[in-house]
Amino acid sequence: MAFPTPWTLVARSTFPGQVWEYKTRLHEEESTLTILKVWTTPDGLDAIHVAVNDLHITDLTGRTRGQEITHAPFTVEALDRSVRELLHESGPVPDSSEEYATWEAEEGGFFTGTVAQAITELENAIRYARPQ
Repeated sequence: MAFPTPWTLVARSTFPGQVWEYKTRLHEEESTLTILKVWTTPDGLDAIHVAVNDLHITDLTGRTRGQEITHAPFTVEALDRSVRELLHESGPVPDSSEEYATWEAEEGGFFTGTVAQAITELENAIRYARPQ
């Protein structure tokens, strides 16, 4: 008999505004994630949109390019591998309506790796983007 993981149990009661501690990158131990939206796709995939703060995203020169991610969609399984502890049951939900609308219009996907892996992927996209 398979038992649900802690996140699976929490996912059933995950609400916008919750703030979670997660397994951060080594130099971002103070970073937390905030639940923005819990959503089920028409295909039945459960996904959770989050914002991540207190980051240190740099370009190739080491210059800081960002300190937060205002919208990132993850599968429940990806967050299951990332979260550690619920820090706040409720709080303000950052306005990500513009980012969400763009994501929805472009039929965006979901991160399936951990939050830390997604941050590194985004940072690498900034570092190695070709100038237009």
